[in-house]
Amino acid sequence: MGEDTIEVHRTSDDELIESLVPDHPHLTRPLADRETKQFIVARRDGEPVGTCWVRDMAARTGVFGGLWVEPEARGRGLGGRVMDAGLAEIALHGNRIGMLGVHLDNEEGLALARSRGFHTVSFVPGRSTSVGSVIGDWVERASPLPFPDRSTRLMAVWLGEERLKHRPAPEPSELEQTAGGTNGGPETPEPSPVAAEEPDQ
Repeated sequence: MGEDTIEVHRTSDDELIESLVPDHPHLTRPLADRETKQFIVARRDGEPVGTCWVRDMAARTGVFGGLWVEPEARGRGLGGRVMDAGLAEIALHGNRIGMLGVHLDNEEGLALARSRGFHTVSFVPGRSTSVGSVIGDWVERASPLPFPDRSTRLMAVWLGEERLKHRPAPEPSELEQTAGGTNGGPETPEPSPVAAEEPDQ
């Protein structure tokens, strides 16, 4: 087995950024925005096999995204180590809240987020990419978060979709019903306020 290492980089290393997950450029596209403070690189025998990025937002909130581990490097807890390194950087920046988004059909991603204490704060049906294609339902997660309604507004700004409709996160039974995506499905319900709640214990 190869040796795994975790590195923290600034976003000034354009060549390294471009070399990461070349088949999935959307994962590293946020790194072109210099407001993204740092990115994490996992290496196996010197070769990059995993990555994520972190950035700061308002209200002492840090955002984590772009988590990726090469398929052949999975199954050894590397994704968790990359996430832990990213969340540690968020905390070092003085943030009190961590935020990330996970697709409903990404069961491993949802489980990983929950294992790090994240809980659902809102649900975005049929979130669109920058090119306008629907990529499926999107669950926002945050931890710890006493004011999810504020988180929802911050996430909408971060996504660059000010008019994005939000509604409270669905119950587990609803998630199962909607996991197939909303493209061509019933109309999205009108958004309703997200009530404040305490994080899951």
